[in-house]
Amino acid sequence: MKFIETLILLALVSFTLASNSFAEEKIKIGVSVPLSGAGAAYGSDIKNALLFANKKLFHSSYDLIIEDDQCIDERSGFRCSQISRR
Repeated sequence: MKFIETLILLALVSFTLASNSFAEEKIKIGVSVPLSGAGAAYGSDIKNALLFANKKLFHSSYDLIIEDDQCIDERSGFRCSQISRR
């Protein structure tokens, strides 16, 4: 679980370094996690870690779009396509 949290934080840090710190517009980050189904416990931990990191480390500078993929492989691809259209 620490490995996943580390990857999430590294992704957010890389977005921060790559973005213009003076920009007014929030960067949208889409995440497809299992909030229901067999992996719901992991998905809620990932969601909470992302929300915490965005609020405490990055002062809510990102617009997080979190979607439930229901721990089904086919749903995660569908959710990613939905997120990319926003």
